[in-house]
Amino acid sequence: MSSDRREPNIEAIWSAQDALPLVKGFAVLLVALGIPVGVGYFYFAGPDFRNAFGFWMAVVGCISLYHVIRNDVRRAISLIIWCFWALLIGWCFLVFGIRTPVLVGMPAFIMLTGWLLGKRSAVLMSLMTLFALGLLFLFESSGWLRMIQRQANDYYISYGLVVMMSGYLAGFFGKSFRKQFDSLQETRQSLQIQLEALRYSEERFSLLFRTSPSPLMMTRTSDGTIYEVNEAWEKAFGWQASEVRGKTTLEIKFWPSPEVRARALEAITQHGGTFSTMRDFVARDGNVRSYLHTVVRIEVEGELRTVASLLDQTERLQMEEAMKTLNASLESQVVARTVALSQALDTLKNAQAELLQSEKLASLGSLVAGISHELNTPIGNALTVASTLQEKAKQFNRLTNEGQLKKSSLLDFLNSAEEMCDLLYRSCKRSSDLVHSFKQIAVDQTTEHRRQFDLRTLVDDVLVTLRPSFKMPAWQVNVEVPEGIECDSYPGPLVQVLTNLIQNAFIHAFDGRESGEVLVAAHLNIKGMVRLTVRDNGNGMDAATKKRIFDPFFTTRMGRGGTGLGLSISHQIATAVLGGSLKVTSKLGHGSTFILSFPANRKDIQA
Repeated sequence: MSSDRREPNIEAIWSAQDALPLVKGFAVLLVALGIPVGVGYFYFAGPDFRNAFGFWMAVVGCISLYHVIRNDVRRAISLIIWCFWALLIGWCFLVFGIRTPVLVGMPAFIMLTGWLLGKRSAVLMSLMTLFALGLLFLFESSGWLRMIQRQANDYYISYGLVVMMSGYLAGFFGKSFRKQFDSLQETRQSLQIQLEALRYSEERFSLLFRTSPSPLMMTRTSDGTIYEVNEAWEKAFGWQASEVRGKTTLEIKFWPSPEVRARALEAITQHGGTFSTMRDFVARDGNVRSYLHTVVRIEVEGELRTVASLLDQTERLQMEEAMKTLNASLESQVVARTVALSQALDTLKNAQAELLQSEKLASLGSLVAGISHELNTPIGNALTVASTLQEKAKQFNRLTNEGQLKKSSLLDFLNSAEEMCDLLYRSCKRSSDLVHSFKQIAVDQTTEHRRQFDLRTLVDDVLVTLRPSFKMPAWQVNVEVPEGIECDSYPGPLVQVLTNLIQNAFIHAFDGRESGEVLVAAHLNIKGMVRLTVRDNGNGMDAATKKRIFDPFFTTRMGRGGTGLGLSISHQIATAVLGGSLKVTSKLGHGSTFILSFPANRKDIQA
């Protein structure tokens, strides 16, 4: 049994030879045959130790079955082989001697041992069997063993046992051999298929190698001996394949120097797989070019070989170098351009500030012109009444001095003076209201100080100053702004936005119309945001105009007094100063609606 442990991979051999079912079946056979044989011998020959061979067979079978059930294949095989062999040899010494019939099956048993336990066990069993046969022959020839005369039934049972066990083993071996033969056939066919696939793969590799557009070269990794190159490599480097096969890369001076080749070999050895790097290689004419060197190490016939793919990168590297030089020269130009752009940006900002101031002054000038026109009526009425009153007073004084003053003349003078004083008061009051509104609007438009104001009052003041500029009496401005919307913001910029929106409606929305209506509405939501709406029922805008309505210098009245800055400045004031937004909705032929949203309390901006 010790020899079993020296056999390599004995468990794998048992698995391949289906040893477990064989041992299990053989153990069952020993039990099935041993018990009847033992009982028969005891019945016919009497209970005797030498007649208990059948029972010992059953015991060996049971012990083997126990280890088979525990999946201890090694112990089960060893027990059934060596214990049964020992039982046969012992029975020969006790009963039959060298003429024991079961000895004819010993060669088959030795073959079974070699098949299951290996060559060493079979040789050991053969030597021990020969030794036992020699002892049997010696003992029987010398008369040292007194053999009991056995009957014909003894031989019948012995031969029957041998035949049954041999038949079982022969049947199992035949089945196992056929199974192994079928397995070998399948393995052979599988290997044949793999061989064909390998041959096909080699042909494809050879075809791809030869027809690849990239230069390819196969060399021995150890010393750089060239095995094969493709046509692209021949064209790139000027050598023919027949000229370089069998030569090393150093012999054809393919590398710029042996040191470069040594470093490349070291890198290939360290990486051990596929990797790429930039390297210089020398063509046949001595021209040195840069390539992306991609290598793969493969094993062919037990030898390491390197397959190298070369991609020419010379032009790309030259272009990159040229780009670096160009970028270096461009840096100074970029710095100069940056300075020029910065100056231009400062100039643009100054121009924008001047345009904004000009727009404010232009708006204020328009207000001055309108107020001047509006003041003409009450002031002219006041002058007329004053001059009339003056004449009445002179006439009254003359009549008084001449002593011709009558009661009727006095009453007429007093009635006329009362009416003219009332007319004079109303004219002066109208002029005072106009001047007060103008002063407030003018101050708000020329300054950007934050203060508290009522939105309805501010809207009314704006309409008072704008009403003189209404060209058509049929143009109406309706106000739906409730009183009590207190704001803490910038009234001046707000006035400018509202003025631009209303004037924009009169200039553009009612262009070519004899009548029109503008609605100014506002409300305060729960989040403290004021929504101020200016809606007209004028011409409206198409999609292209609406998309550019807030662009600087965009106007539909180019050449007719339009600057294109009003709505652009209004949008900038709404977002940057008031902290809100200005949006527009419009449809051609259905008027326009401008929505100004801003916080009622704008305390986050310092005055």
